[in-house]
Amino acid sequence: MQHEDVAFESLGLILRATRSAASLEGHRLGFKTDKPSERESYQDLAEAAVCFANASGGTLVVGVADSAVGNAAFIGTALKADRVRSRIHALTEPSIVVTVDETVFEDVPLLLIRVPEGLDVHSTRKGLVTRRWNDECLPMRPADVSRLDDEHRGADWTSQSSGRPATDVDPDAMLRVRSLLRSAPDDSRRSLGLASEQDVLTGLRLVHTDGHLTRAGEILLCRDDRGAVDEILVYQYRQTPGGEAVVARRWGTPMISAYTEAMETIAARIGTTPVNTSSDQQLQIEDYPLSAVREAVANALLRAMPGR
Repeated sequence: MQHEDVAFESLGLILRATRSAASLEGHRLGFKTDKPSERESYQDLAEAAVCFANASGGTLVVGVADSAVGNAAFIGTALKADRVRSRIHALTEPSIVVTVDETVFEDVPLLLIRVPEGLDVHSTRKGLVTRRWNDECLPMRPADVSRLDDEHRGADWTSQSSGRPATDVDPDAMLRVRSLLRSAPDDSRRSLGLASEQDVLTGLRLVHTDGHLTRAGEILLCRDDRGAVDEILVYQYRQTPGGEAVVARRWGTPMISAYTEAMETIAARIGTTPVNTSSDQQLQIEDYPLSAVREAVANALLRAMPGR
């Protein structure tokens, strides 16, 4: 369904008092009202345009209140299409070219602003970089900006479609992903760990625009579909550097399962030495810092991925 069709369908739901604008906002649809000054309005719309452009694009409807329903929700806008288009272009970097249409709904003037998916990573002239996640505009970290820039330049093999449906995701791998997300330090990732499976995949950017898993999603979460034994990680434990391996484990895909099981195996064999400090505190010093081992294993797996 086209963005404009979704917008008008949503306006109908608001008019019939079935839903409010706030409840209808999502990944590709947002509602705005005029700010106290035109300058504030243009800045607000430019920020919203950046947010949509850095995701999958979307439509902004200007002139509808968030929480009201029925006719009371349609308060209209005094902004003009040409001016909005030019100001969004001027207030974004690289400049975003939006399509702005003036329309009348229930005798109230509204604006429909269609924001295309960006070919670059966009920001406001003030340096704000955000991306749409469900009905929110969330700030992007430098690492997120770098990955998105790679995707837009076609440099990221892992973001391409694998051709495999989300139903191929291994249930145990999904459970491990949720566990890692729920133990993350930030609230957004912990919340994502409780979301639906589709939202988890989308939030981790493991779904291609064609609806299939990306190659990263396939490698991380799926078993090999050829039925082959595709060993991606081998663990061996030797009691002495030149001795025979007394423990050996091998893992195939899904990579997330291989990684978490390997880390559990390694952690179980890392010894600790108690050290007393001058202040009579006792510290447990690991033979090998587990955080460093975790980073080394993760980096090795990433470098071993096809296309890297």
